[in-house]
Amino acid sequence: IFSRRYRGACTDPLPPPVALSRTAEAGERRRFWVLDEGRRTFFQADTTLAGQSEHLLIYVQDGVPVAPGAIDETIRQFEEKSLPLLERVFGALPPGTRISVFNGRVPGVGGYFSSSDLVPIQSNQYSNERVMVYMNTDITKPGQRRYDGILAHEVQHLIHWIRHPQQDSWINEGASELAMRSEEHTSELQSRVDISYAVF
Repeated sequence: IFSRRYRGACTDPLPPPVALSRTAEAGERRRFWVLDEGRRTFFQADTTLAGQSEHLLIYVQDGVPVAPGAIDETIRQFEEKSLPLLERVFGALPPGTRISVFNGRVPGVGGYFSSSDLVPIQSNQYSNERVMVYMNTDITKPGQRRYDGILAHEVQHLIHWIRHPQQDSWINEGASELAMRSEEHTSELQSRVDISYAVF
């Protein structure tokens, strides 16, 4: 029975890995799978690419208001402050990595990163097949300090998954809390980070 059921399982070619790099045109329309944490189900949301930079693609769900200039401020904060600090403390992203950031309704959480998006749809039907971070705009919006902190928290999860995939989850979460607090006390963190990170 097992030989018939799993025939070819070890010999079938694996699907190609998901690329960490991504290109997009300004104003691109894209539909994403989003997790409803409370219901443990997924739904689809339509978005528009509202801004991009070397490491970010910022998508906003249809109907979600964003203040003028907020996307540019979020990009500036991330590229000039958050990412350099994250990479110095936790390790660098692979060259060419671009993170798609969904901004919209994300029930039950302030934001999340899921490594399931980095596997092909043949392995996970809800995969968006790209490096993704999800931000709940009911909690905070681009251009706000809290947004920058949550984004740093989730990107640390990404860095941790790439560099330490087998490490205990409590270490990962502790490191992300440190990353989030860095947005509130950047200068203090920079002077104390070696001690703080050693605790985790």
